[in-house]
Amino acid sequence: MASATLSFRRLSRFASTSTTAASHCFRCSRQTASHSRVAVASQTSSAHHRVGASGIGITEETSTPSIASTFPLSFSPQGSPERALGSPTSSSITSSIMASPLTADLRFPLVGGPRCPLRWKGYWRSQSLVSPGYGTLRFDSADVSVRISERLYSRRAVSATTSAGADVARADGELANHGADVASSQGTREAAIAAGSAEGLLAFYADHHVVPLPDGHRFPMDKYRSTRLLLQSDASLDRILAVHPAPLDSLEELQQVHEEGYLARLFSHSLSPQEQRTLGFPWSPQLLLRSQASCGGTVAATHAVLMGLRQAAGVLAGGTHHAFRGHGEGFCVFNDIAVAATVALAHYPTICNAVRPILALDLDVHQGNGTASIFEGDPRVITFSAHGANNYPWRTKMRSDHDVELPDGTGDAAYLAVLEEWLPRLFDQHRPSLVLFQAGVDALKEDSFGRLGMTRAGMLRRNNMVYSTCINNNVPLVITMGGGYSRPPDASIAAHADVYRSAAYRFSMVKAS
Repeated sequence: MASATLSFRRLSRFASTSTTAASHCFRCSRQTASHSRVAVASQTSSAHHRVGASGIGITEETSTPSIASTFPLSFSPQGSPERALGSPTSSSITSSIMASPLTADLRFPLVGGPRCPLRWKGYWRSQSLVSPGYGTLRFDSADVSVRISERLYSRRAVSATTSAGADVARADGELANHGADVASSQGTREAAIAAGSAEGLLAFYADHHVVPLPDGHRFPMDKYRSTRLLLQSDASLDRILAVHPAPLDSLEELQQVHEEGYLARLFSHSLSPQEQRTLGFPWSPQLLLRSQASCGGTVAATHAVLMGLRQAAGVLAGGTHHAFRGHGEGFCVFNDIAVAATVALAHYPTICNAVRPILALDLDVHQGNGTASIFEGDPRVITFSAHGANNYPWRTKMRSDHDVELPDGTGDAAYLAVLEEWLPRLFDQHRPSLVLFQAGVDALKEDSFGRLGMTRAGMLRRNNMVYSTCINNNVPLVITMGGGYSRPPDASIAAHADVYRSAAYRFSMVKAS
């Protein structure tokens, strides 16, 4: 069996001094050494896992006498209890450094034996990091090729790379790979494939990443989990709504939309106080995780519909249409709609192109200013926004390809009349190949930010008009959640659930083609 090498490296130079730590045989579940640590120094370092037919060996390399962090490892051979391999150390740790769990599931084949799962757990601590690191490793092919994503928050910390032989160095100053669970474009695609082909609606969720917010913060973060639980408790959806955790989107895909300087400030905890105020959230590693999961869910849903696995898929998050290339605002860190559209254009050019463009259909009460800015002048993505004329964003409204500004108190009848006029026009004029639906429900009369005065029944009618138009034109649809800010949040949660419930009902009668 070919060996595989997992390397953790500082982005500049790295050391060559090494000592062997431990190895374990997965055939016999016998521990061959009592302790194993993968250590990362506060300065330059690298560590290697070498996998072969007999097991996994860990080599520790460091150029400094002080080890600032360790990964205590544990493993769970099939049919055996978890075995600990070492314990954490914390030399040179200051009180300002945070620590957080690092988990991963590894699978790799054994010669002449079954595939064996391994669970790897630990804590990341380092003087060079200002926040915790997260990561996953996965061995999943016949020749033990390796995919890894190591989530770090410092440009000057450590990078994760993989190879089947020689180590791969990264250029000094290059951003680390910030993916996790499924971290690449291939990973989001695999998440879609794993969900399978069926009638009804496929939906990804991101609320398994919990974001701590200060007491009294105005953003209703709990609505995502509440909406998911409401849908999952509906017995009528058991066979027509498939719900899966969202993979994290990759840095490579985020870089296709967002400026490197913005990403560097985000992942190194270097956003200024003003940038955080504009964003609307205090920085936290959990915020980054959730934002990448939200974006990854939208990308995975896009893969699902463009591969023909479903005609409709969605994410119980997303719709973060206020994020620009170089900054976030209005509770939007990454523009998942823009990232999904960019992935679609790159991976499915025969489907999505200037002849058959993508339609970003934004029905949130707030204009999709970030999306409009990102795709300004790009004939491959048509932006449409129907929003409140007197609502946020007041200073940063941009020009969409089509903007419809609605007065305060518009109400159901006038709103639906606008949609009844515009939907056929958009489909006739542009012949979209894909619809990315920003399905915000903040036009509700109960919404604290909305002002349009729509009822829940009117919002449901809105949703079904979009779904019918897509079905009648055989156009795949991706649904994102968007805004909803009623206080208490019950009205928004109910309306959010309606978006996905009605989609599951409507598309359960449609076979993806």
